[in-house]
Amino acid sequence: MYQFRKSIEQDKSQLADLFAESFGSLALNHGALEPIANRYWVALYEDKIVAVTGILPIYKSDFSGYEVTWTCTSNKHRKKGLIVQMLQKAEAELPNDHIPLYCNCWRIRDNDKINMYSVMKHMDMHEVVRQRIKRVNPHSIDCCGCAQFQKECYCCGDLYMKNR
Repeated sequence: MYQFRKSIEQDKSQLADLFAESFGSLALNHGALEPIANRYWVALYEDKIVAVTGILPIYKSDFSGYEVTWTCTSNKHRKKGLIVQMLQKAEAELPNDHIPLYCNCWRIRDNDKINMYSVMKHMDMHEVVRQRIKRVNPHSIDCCGCAQFQKECYCCGDLYMKNR
């Protein structure tokens, strides 16, 4: 049985491991672990963090709205609806200000097992732009530290949005 709660500082080590599994050193090099307390929703299975997601405030977002951030699930716990449940909890915490919610979903070529498409559908988000980014991020130039490098990641994202 899964349990959900907000992240606490003591989660740092487990979150670092989960981010490393999904993103390599990218998340760690881009501030995903600072700060931890109340930044994310986490899913626990037998007292171990197996999934994480969060929503950035507007002033930290790359868009003119709220933004889903550093979302991933450990390999053994994918396809169980954990991210949808946590995003619904996170969205419920947002003020009723009618400001949109965005998600830049990175894609891994030829790998339908690692994507956010079903999550976006369940969250009632629609695609705004397909293949929005291609090798423009500083980390994408040589794929240094990217956990997806061997899986033929091509640093491409589909932008989704939800009008709230």
